[in-house]
Amino acid sequence: MVEWLNVELPRVNLPRMDLLGRDSGALCNIEFQTANKRRLPERMAGYYLETRGRWGEDPEQIVLYLGKEPLRMISGFSSALS
Repeated sequence: MVEWLNVELPRVNLPRMDLLGRDSGALCNIEFQTANKRRLPERMAGYYLETRGRWGEDPEQIVLYLGKEPLRMISGFSSALS
């Protein structure tokens, strides 16, 4: 049986990057992270898509980890389709 899902994707937050600037004409997004967050790669992917949609350019993204605990986050985002 097919299940049809609600297609509305409401937004309840206002995503805000830490820094976004240009270096030699290229966009660069820098994020400061103080804790290991499992969903950080997804958040960064959202920033990437929003930036690309608004400015029409692919931003370079840098995360500076400033936490006291050892870094345990993965370094990228991948959506494997099977």
